[in-house]
Amino acid sequence: MSLRTTVLGQMSEIRELQAADRRRQTMILELLRIDHRRSTEISELRTALQGQ
Repeated sequence: MSLRTTVLGQMSEIRELQAADRRRQTMILELLRIDHRRSTEISELRTALQGQ
């Protein structure tokens, strides 16, 4: 296998890994948003229950 073929293959693999990383980052951000929303809802429910 030539050096050029090896480098092109590695560049392709790097692009695939970068795309997978972006997908993971997007999913992590969405999970953090959901977690924050839930945390806010729990806080609001606690406040409402304490007022009863």
